Amino acid sequence: MKKISLALWVIAFGIIINSCNDPSPIGAELLEDDQVEVLFSDTLTLRTSTVKEDNIVVYDPDPSVTFDNFLIGDMEDPVFGRATAGLYAQLTLDFDAPNYTDAVVDSIVLTLQYDSLSTYGILDQEAFNLGVYRIMDVVDIENDHFSNESFMVDESNPLAEITNLIPQLSRSDSIKGLIDYRFSDEGDTIDIPASLRVHLPLSLAEELINYDSIVYNSDNNFVEQFNGIHVRAMSSTPGMLSVNISEISVSGMTVYYRRDGSNEQYTYEFSSRFVQMSNFSHDFSGSTVENFFDDPVLGDSILFVQSMSGPNIKIEIPNADAFQGAIINKAELIFTIAELNEDDPANYPPIFSIIAADLDEDEEFSFVQDILIGGSNFGGVFIETADGFTEYRMNLSAHFQEIIEGNRANTIFLRSFPKQEQANRTVVFGPGHSTHPMKLKLTYTKL
Repeated sequence: MKKISLALWVIAFGIIINSCNDPSPIGAELLEDDQVEVLFSDTLTLRTSTVKEDNIVVYDPDPSVTFDNFLIGDMEDPVFGRATAGLYAQLTLDFDAPNYTDAVVDSIVLTLQYDSLSTYGILDQEAFNLGVYRIMDVVDIENDHFSNESFMVDESNPLAEITNLIPQLSRSDSIKGLIDYRFSDEGDTIDIPASLRVHLPLSLAEELINYDSIVYNSDNNFVEQFNGIHVRAMSSTPGMLSVNISEISVSGMTVYYRRDGSNEQYTYEFSSRFVQMSNFSHDFSGSTVENFFDDPVLGDSILFVQSMSGPNIKIEIPNADAFQGAIINKAELIFTIAELNEDDPANYPPIFSIIAADLDEDEEFSFVQDILIGGSNFGGVFIETADGFTEYRMNLSAHFQEIIEGNRANTIFLRSFPKQEQANRTVVFGPGHSTHPMKLKLTYTKL
């Protein structure tokens, strides 16, 4: 009933305002009896702290929830400590089953297209060392999987070990002159975007071409036989790689072979219909952020938010009930990026998009209403200010109305979005900062 009453009031208020601009006397008597007062406030108390988030969903069986980019690395961050990420991915058949009759294997290559936009940190200072392993577990595709999960892999027989890798990510680093046998046994010369290409053991290719026809009857049968691959870092670096395996024209596992005197190839593809996910772990020992967790005193000045399964910012609004009975015209949260002396913003840029969420009845994060109804009007994207600082602004009008009406708890969380696909992080000033305090700016109406 409150929502219906509010909607009717807004309509009535619009009629009143329009009437005020009309020379007719309609509405004038109403204003004399019931004055509308528009007020402003930016002094509402905010109690803030940095809080850990140990677990996020990285695979959802709902086909509408998909991720394209996956992080791989063991990154030493100057402010947030150590973060590791590894890729688990299942492979499926191409449109048709392969014809391996009398096939003679030449090679087998795993290709992972780089995602230059989501790579993070310093990538050319220390070489990456990566391991590629075969998943040995049967991976359930019907249930959610979380960032702290790992699956058993064949540690004793790695499919590949890549050493001294300096990733080349730019457009000019595209791989040129590859021979493609999909459409011609003589081969077409093609170029592909910058990618990691890894030769796998011939024994794996031999295994694949010797699977019986039942295995190749369906994707499910194939995945039950070959559970997928795992790629992870074998050494720490100051950066994090990202790969885009949704580009099936590039990423995949390709067997090159000869049959009846002709050159052929067959590519096993990555598919969002099966499990593909990054798992994450964080070690904050000795880092700047370590001492700030769950401390509202320190959080009054400096706050930390990170992608992957890194920390969030918790904001409590203890005096929200002081606005009971008000109509919230606008509630805008404003907070400014802080640059610490030990930080390196040129190589560790801030999170592009931060969202607000609250906890639902199952203690799971859900978007605030303003994101769902406002879309791009919600904000949460950093912008440069006139005084040379960088700040985030986000619209919380509908959600704050819900708080003061008692329909929502008076606590919100600021989180990176999407956490699963990036490694960025941001340090911001808290509400007690002397020159750039976090504020909730309110414009509201009382009758």
